[in-house]
Amino acid sequence: MMNTIYQNPVLTRDQSVIVLSNERQEKSIPASEMRGQQEVLDFEFPDLVTRISKEMELANEEAQALFKDMLRFLYMSGTHPDLRPFYPPPAIDEAWHTFLLFTREYEKFCHKHFGSFIHHSPLTEAMRQARAEGRTKPDCTLDLAKSLFGNLSGNWAKDTQDCEQSCAPSRDCNS
Repeated sequence: MMNTIYQNPVLTRDQSVIVLSNERQEKSIPASEMRGQQEVLDFEFPDLVTRISKEMELANEEAQALFKDMLRFLYMSGTHPDLRPFYPPPAIDEAWHTFLLFTREYEKFCHKHFGSFIHHSPLTEAMRQARAEGRTKPDCTLDLAKSLFGNLSGNWAKDTQDCEQSCAPSRDCNS
């Protein structure tokens, strides 16, 4: 069975878009060629964990746990494009932003594990309107995450999911 890689943007609740694409060519990847969940979760990147710890003011153990939750989110995004949209919770989204700063490593990770690049783009006004009008798919992020990974950490909390500002790391979406 082939797992089709889609190139259409999909809304995320944190005002981001997930797009799977291969800039060189559109293609399908047989599920047997995709990396397994454990291989994705075994990925290590100590410099990224250190940066997450520093930028988010987390203890190393908390940054490591958040890093693993970000890998879980990327695994879902890369292996279940037919179920999207997926809405990254704020903490996971912030860790993802940090991973994106390491562009070469992020690109290599995506291509190695999913055969294509997982894009992260800001929400446009047209997308925001579609969301307000209910013209987007329902969110299945937490349901899928629970079915794939079991109990989830507090990093999956979505208490700021409806924040309409950018939710950038320097802003507090609850004030």
